[in-house]
Amino acid sequence: MSEAPPGKAKPENAPEIVLRDNSLRAAIWKVDGEYGPIYNTKISRYYKNDEGEIRETSSLRERDLLPAAELAAEAHRSIRDRKRENAQTRSERDQQPDQSNHDWHDDELSRGDIQRERFKQERESKGTRREKPRDRAAR
Repeated sequence: MSEAPPGKAKPENAPEIVLRDNSLRAAIWKVDGEYGPIYNTKISRYYKNDEGEIRETSSLRERDLLPAAELAAEAHRSIRDRKRENAQTRSERDQQPDQSNHDWHDDELSRGDIQRERFKQERESKGTRREKPRDRAAR
């Protein structure tokens, strides 16, 4: 199993990582999500048809199952390593003060503090407080 060497210019829909093991291939695509990258993987097998043309299928033979499992484990390790690199880069970037992306709230306030303040403001703006629940035993 080896990671494909970086080629020249990749087409826009080319996979980020390609792992191979004989006729098996794991292609991994990266999608930028709201909270970081998301990786999607496709495992396929290549074969020659009766005319000698190379074809791709997602159907695996019995003898392909164990190598496919090993290829899936290697793909998982590659994705995990990429995510760790991304998290480390993001952590280093977040440690540097950046005034251009300064949030509206004070830096000392946590997310919970902000949510409590918003709740208090909403409650005060409505002018009413929740009533205590009725005692069901008094019925």
